[in-house]
Amino acid sequence: MLAGVLFVVWGYFHGLESSSAPQEAVAKVLGFVVPLLFLAGAAAFCVWSRERLGWVESVGLVFCSLGAGLGFLYRVLDASGAVDAAARYAYLAGKGLPPFLFDWFPCLLLGLTLVGLAHLGATTSQDYRWLPLATGLSGWLYHFSDVNGFIEARWAHVLFGILFGCGWVMLGGMIRTNKSGRYSDDPGG
Repeated sequence: MLAGVLFVVWGYFHGLESSSAPQEAVAKVLGFVVPLLFLAGAAAFCVWSRERLGWVESVGLVFCSLGAGLGFLYRVLDASGAVDAAARYAYLAGKGLPPFLFDWFPCLLLGLTLVGLAHLGATTSQDYRWLPLATGLSGWLYHFSDVNGFIEARWAHVLFGILFGCGWVMLGGMIRTNKSGRYSDDPGG
């Protein structure tokens, strides 16, 4: 739940045209914290659905975890001065690889989308089947509406970022309120 809220806060601080040193410091700290919370969310979802975890959902959770872990690792590399994002992208482009494929956020979104597709066919005790997929799709729309994305629309970027953050809040609430697992053999719950 906290990941979604802090993602929206991070987006606010990261998107400021002119920011002060304290605001930049908050954005940098959130750059570390948010990917770690996404990783914790993926782990919680895995534990929550462990009883009947299918292979598509398992692959999706691996991608979610990998993306979140890369997000944290990239922030550590940037903060340490070992390798910054520009150098990382230049290296990949020099090798003929599209740098965006190795970015952490699309990896997280791919995983969440796979989890969402697998989750659609599940029988749930509460009808939240659509939530992981809707969260993943709003994340993709957020990502593609960025300044360097396919659609440069600030209003859409902000809107889909808020929807993505709200989706994580709802996913956290879904997991927290249904501790026994997402599946039920009884369609009535």
